[in-house]
Amino acid sequence: MTKRSVFTASATLGLTVAFPSVASAHGIGGRLDLPVPVSYFVVTAAVVLVVSFVVLSLMWPEPRFEDGSPHRSVLSHSCW
Repeated sequence: MTKRSVFTASATLGLTVAFPSVASAHGIGGRLDLPVPVSYFVVTAAVVLVVSFVVLSLMWPEPRFEDGSPHRSVLSHSCW
């Protein structure tokens, strides 16, 4: 992990502990108790998904992880 990711994780955990009521406001219970109608939730989730992939495809046009360096495949080192 980089120092930045450790700091981000630590800050998130610290803020969650410091302000638990704010953190719990983002949770959804076991039953269907969304603060908006289900149709709004589904449409918004679909729009966010499509927009994120469009932005990703525009901002990342060529592969960046195919640099020719040797790597281990997760599939070739299975546990079973």
